[in-house]
Formats: sequence, structure tokens, C-alpha cells
Amino acid sequence: MQKIKLILMMLTLILLVSCATEKRENYKVLVPKTPSGIPVYLALKDKDNFEVEFFLNHSKANAKFLRGDVDMLLTGVTIANSFAKQDVEFDVMCSVVDNLTYIVGNEQINRVEDLRGKTLVFPFADSPMESMFIVCAETLGLKKDIDFKVKYMQFNLSIEKLKTGAELLVFLPEPFVSIATDKFDLKLGLGLEDIYQSCFPNSNSAQVILLSKGLDSTVLNEINSDIDKTIKYINGNGGKVIETIKGEYPNSEKFTLKTLERTKYNFLSGTELKKAINSFYKNIGKESQIEEHILELN
Repeated sequence: MQKIKLILMMLTLILLVSCATEKRENYKVLVPKTPSGIPVYLALKDKDNFEVEFFLNHSKANAKFLRGDVDMLLTGVTIANSFAKQDVEFDVMCSVVDNLTYIVGNEQINRVEDLRGKTLVFPFADSPMESMFIVCAETLGLKKDIDFKVKYMQFNLSIEKLKTGAELLVFLPEPFVSIATDKFDLKLGLGLEDIYQSCFPNSNSAQVILLSKGLDSTVLNEINSDIDKTIKYINGNGGKVIETIKGEYPNSEKFTLKTLERTKYNFLSGTELKKAINSFYKNIGKESQIEEHILELN
């Protein structure tokens, strides 16, 4: 009798383990309708059992991920850190972008020193781009409220202000950079990543990362490999990428090519990603709780 009970227990355990590791039939993925979303979209759009969608509303996309309506979400590193602080269960698979932010204005800025006496615009207080810049500025000898002023304004409104000739220098991400410079003839200045690198050489800021929930490690490894290959392809084949996403990405070919060229794609995962995120948060003087969520994939 004891042997029968033991056999039944073992069979039950085997069944539970096999169910827990069984691959899902369909995987839903949300990526932003910006240049940062293109590598993940290209890597997974034709993959069996994957549904990849572009999104415009970040709050709604975050809510879908938190509810479990989607399996993967491409989002900013600060959003992931916020999830971690709220004890949300998730895994970090990889990062895909280091930089897509530039200084745009009615004058061209080629040196940080040229920002002395200027008014700088960020989307909101303590945004990642402001935190990065303030630390770098102080490292290079410029202090907020003493050497430069700061205002807060949403991207669309700041571009409208610049169009009227406002003496502002706005930190914009792609595709807003290309909208401002190509459509309205505003001046393209320093990239935020260039400023960051001048202060913290050989550091990766890992600004955009891919999150997942409870997926099989085999699937995760396969996805990471596909994204890594896609980023390497994008970095040398912008024109061919445009052909691939024609009709699925909203902007013109010329415009999209510009945004691709100005976006610094960089694949990081596992130990390299942990190192990059730890370094980034240490450099900007803020606390990170993401590390325990970063997967060590093969």
C-alpha cells in the first residue's frame, strides 16, 4: 500500500513539473511605436505563436502587463525599477537601446559648456534624462539653477515653443528629434549618451529593456538570441530594415531611416546587463531594485 502511495505521489509530481514547464501556445508582446520598439518587432513579428503589437499609450501598456494580459513588454528601465519597488513579479530579459535622446533648439549645441546661461527643458521633474544630465553637468562643472535653468514641458508642447523661436534647449527622444529637426528645421545638438560617455567612459546606460512574466527558459533564450541578431542587422542595414517594416511603421521611409541612424541600439543581457544597470543607477545617485529580476540566460 505504501509503495502504491509513493508511486502515485511521484506521478503527480512529474505531471505538475511537466505542466509548469510546458510552452505556451501564444505569446503576446507589446512594444512602443518608437525606434526602440523596432528590433523586438522585427525579431518576433514572423515567429510562430507570437503576436507583436506597437503601442502609443504607455500607461495602458503597463496596465496590460501588470494584469497579465500580455507576456512581454518593452519599456524604460525606470518603469521596471518602479515595478520592482512595488514587488511586481517579472523578469528582465535584455536591453535594446542605450540612447535615443538629443538636445534640440534654435541654436546648435556642440559642447556642454555651451549650455551655460541657458534654459533646458525636460518632460517632467526627475525624469531619467534629467537625472543623467544633472549628474554629468555637475561632473563637468555646471550646476543647476546657478549655471543653467530648468523647465518642464511635454515633448509636443516644447517643439511648438521652439517653432515660435523660444530660446530653449529641449532634451528630446526619437522620433521627436527627427520631427523637430527634419520637419521644422530646428538644430540638432549633443546626444545625451555622448555627454554620459564623456563623464563615465565605457558605460552602458541600458535605457530600454524587455520584461516578461513566467515564460519557459528555452523560449526566453531563443527570443534573446533573435533580438541580438536583429540589432546587429539593424546597425548595418538601415535601408533594408525600412523595406521590411514598410506599411507597418507609421512614418515615411526617409524619416524612419533618420530615426534608426540616431538611435544607439545595443543588446545586453545577464551579467552584462546587471553591470550596466548597477553602474547607471550608481552614477546618477539613485537606488535600483532591478538586479534580482535580471535573468541569467544562456
